[in-house]
Amino acid sequence: MRDTGNMTKNHFRFLHAADPHIDSPLRGLSDYEGAPVDEIRGATRRAFAATVDLAIAEKVDFVLIAGDLFDGPWEDYSTALWTDGQFHRLHQADIPVFLVRGNHDAASRIEHSISWPENVHVFDSAAAETRRLESLNVTLHGQSYARADETNDLAKNYPPRIEGCFNIGLLHTSLSGFEGHERYAPTSLATLLSHRYDYWALGHVHQRTVVNESPPVCFSGNLQGRHIRETGEKGVFLVEVRDGKMVGHEFRAVDQMRWAALDIELSPEEDEADLLEKLEAECNRLVREADGRLVAVRVSVSGTTPLHGKTTRPQQLAELTADMRKTANRLRGDVWLEKVLFQTRPVIDLDEIRDAEGLQGELLRLTDDWIHRIDPSRETPDDELERRLDEWLKPFETWLVKQSHKLPKNADGTPLIDLRDPESRRQWLAESQRILVNALMTDAEK
Repeated sequence: MRDTGNMTKNHFRFLHAADPHIDSPLRGLSDYEGAPVDEIRGATRRAFAATVDLAIAEKVDFVLIAGDLFDGPWEDYSTALWTDGQFHRLHQADIPVFLVRGNHDAASRIEHSISWPENVHVFDSAAAETRRLESLNVTLHGQSYARADETNDLAKNYPPRIEGCFNIGLLHTSLSGFEGHERYAPTSLATLLSHRYDYWALGHVHQRTVVNESPPVCFSGNLQGRHIRETGEKGVFLVEVRDGKMVGHEFRAVDQMRWAALDIELSPEEDEADLLEKLEAECNRLVREADGRLVAVRVSVSGTTPLHGKTTRPQQLAELTADMRKTANRLRGDVWLEKVLFQTRPVIDLDEIRDAEGLQGELLRLTDDWIHRIDPSRETPDDELERRLDEWLKPFETWLVKQSHKLPKNADGTPLIDLRDPESRRQWLAESQRILVNALMTDAEK
């Protein structure tokens, strides 16, 4: 700690970081065509190093890490030794680090141990702990995970605020209201606010979010997006406190590459040339916004277009996809097309077919109804339809499990096709409808 004598500082700054996931393996990347594997896998290290650079450059008074420093057990000590080197850089700059363990780096998961430099304090996992920074008049409260599947509300047992100083709570949690995240150390905003802390530094939710403005309850998000479900800029909050009151929390990007989802819609008058022109313009925009970072882009092409016919013929689809990759490759290597998805429609009047008598209209109406009824956002799920789909899809799901080692996967290693997931089922039904419509066109052309 910097020597401030016997006087306390009335003005200080700190970094709130979370979820570095250093050396996350990102399995499955090698299955992607032209994937810059080394650059993507090394991004978590470079993002953490950039966080250290920022702390030193801004001369912050301390750094908080709200869980999941690591992605899991180390394959060897190189991960720990590299991280130790980054902590030593902060030690040389006289910047303390306070961190809690999360579900990925819980005490039970990290079997090996290493002694961090003396500037690093890891909060205990047995009970909530309080640390004081006397020279700053700051009190920090935190608790690490003892095991990965921590299901208790740790926050409710955090100590009460200490009056007369700036109180910070450090917690890795699945806060109520944030769906889509595994429920670890679940708690509520009301529980956090009941402690009357001046700032809550949260981790686990990878999307940067200010849950409450006053007092601030914040997820800083992870330092580096790791797959297509973690799009946009990633980084940390730089928090400033003056006279015991927070005067600002500014986001600073530290990510080293970015993921982006790009939707291109074509009209009935637009064909392949228009698609490539739109793709180039949108990719150029993403490159500018990424400020020199590599951008991994998933492109979804939709719309009613004469291009639809090519997307249903394997050879022409492969050629079209290759042309799109060539367009991206012209951008000085700043863009990699992670995946190209086509959800186009033929230039026919689907409403006319739906309203018509006969098998074609009946099939379209039936699939429309199914797609609507299994929408995950519905308040009342259609249990009967789900049961019937379970029965019909069971043989196919069994085949998918047996062939899982051969089938493509997402960048995080999860199956590309998961028919147990309601949203995946909706997409599968929509794709089935697309194939059906194409068959109707083909039949009409005979």
